Amino acid sequence: MAKKLQQISDLIDEIGWGKYNYINFIVCGMSWGSVMLWGSTVPITINEAGEQWNLSNFEEGLLGSSHTLGLLIGSYFWGYLGNEKGLLKNLQIVSLLACVFGLCYMLSVNYYMLLLSIVCVGFCNGGSFVLGGTLYSESLPISKNWTMVMLSICTVIGGILAYVSAIFMILIGTGSIALWRWVAGISLILQIIFWISSFLIFESVKFLARKDRCTEAVYILKKISIINKKEVEIALLHPIDYTKINEPTNESEDQDQSSKSKLSDLFSKQHSKKSILFGLSQFLGDAAYGSLQAFMPILLQNLGSNLSSRLEIYSTVLAQVCLGIPGSILSSYLVTTFLGMKWTICLGFVLSGICVFLFLISNVYWMVLLTTSFINFFDFLGYSSSQAIVQESYPVRIRSLGVGWTNACCKFGGFISPIIIGLIFEVDGGMTLGVFIIAIFFGLVGVCACFLDEPKGKEPGF
Repeated sequence: MAKKLQQISDLIDEIGWGKYNYINFIVCGMSWGSVMLWGSTVPITINEAGEQWNLSNFEEGLLGSSHTLGLLIGSYFWGYLGNEKGLLKNLQIVSLLACVFGLCYMLSVNYYMLLLSIVCVGFCNGGSFVLGGTLYSESLPISKNWTMVMLSICTVIGGILAYVSAIFMILIGTGSIALWRWVAGISLILQIIFWISSFLIFESVKFLARKDRCTEAVYILKKISIINKKEVEIALLHPIDYTKINEPTNESEDQDQSSKSKLSDLFSKQHSKKSILFGLSQFLGDAAYGSLQAFMPILLQNLGSNLSSRLEIYSTVLAQVCLGIPGSILSSYLVTTFLGMKWTICLGFVLSGICVFLFLISNVYWMVLLTTSFINFFDFLGYSSSQAIVQESYPVRIRSLGVGWTNACCKFGGFISPIIIGLIFEVDGGMTLGVFIIAIFFGLVGVCACFLDEPKGKEPGF
């Protein structure tokens, strides 16, 4: 007799892809998009509030790190809570809290209130990312696992919306209200829409089965099959068969299903290698990209063609962010080729590092635009695959916890990096040195990827 989770996975495959999965993609994509929506609002705030309040590079670096600090704490906290109490319920809670803290962000009266508000928004974003990704992955038929890579496009769209908001407000005028407050306000409105959308989807049936809530799992599977217009007999999980379904194949298997997941499970003999490699690669990747994102408006004013107009700066950053979409699309194709996920990650991050070096020697605008845009293109080429490989490498029982762990490592890199890079920028020649370090970090992610195991075509277990 197959395990409960295996039976549910088979039923999901039998129901297949349909209307519900498109809705789920959009809703979970909005959760991921909210992360970069607020993450891109922060660099705009750094550039604008930095001038308004005469902040030093170190203080600006703290603002950049504050969002990532929240992501760091929130990723593991909400990952653990989602694993124990439910993915959807916590996603709805975290989305509502993001609205509350987003309002505090917009109304911040001084540097310290702004700093704290950004931390709190980041804390919520960490939950949105972990819970939204896991909720989506656990509803997928196996044949559609590659769409996890496509979910990263939604992340890029969040960043695009932030910079489009900034450009729009510059063009129509901000009046007496600072630009960053307008952008934060628009982000807040979008966050409210994201929260409302979370009520359109269902809880993960794999989570429900893992918690022995099989009647609820059956009900949801039946609703999904109706929405997808698929006539599927949900017989294996009928209450009459409940006793048979819960009958363990052996004693150790039953114990594995009933035991609570904990952090030490990620570092068992079976999972320790990938947990360490995922943590290290995510740390280095976000350390590089986090600093670049936080200081890009400032870098554009001081390196290369020395842009001075706000419209030019934010238009350039918008072009950079937009190139993340074709990067994610190409990634979704490459993972199905001989490259698989691990070599797509390696290729993306190594080429990002090379583009950072080219940015350092750029001295005309077209070269600055090209190199910085392709940094983003190749970063999302690798980043999209790196998010998918984590989801597909852990068994369901500890998947949310594993995603929380890797994202916590990721955001720890993004937390400390802007502070350190901000301090480096304070010294003579510091900007060149700081950007050089960012390029090295990108390259090291590619090295880490070489040692990962390719999950394509394998079942990570339940």
